[in-house]
Amino acid sequence: MLLPNPVGRAFVDFYYRVSPPVADFIARHEVLRTATRTVLTPIVARGKYPLLSASFSVPR
Repeated sequence: MLLPNPVGRAFVDFYYRVSPPVADFIARHEVLRTATRTVLTPIVARGKYPLLSASFSVPR
């Protein structure tokens, strides 16, 4: 999705350059690991179980 355009390629390059040191830093700190899991769990759950997460959405 991102690689066909220059901005997307720049973002992917940045991500691959920056994410390993950030992940190493987070891995060494329990508070950051817990915070990261807390933030990412609902995001991952929505991707993994879209029908279940849709059933909990607020009606308009």
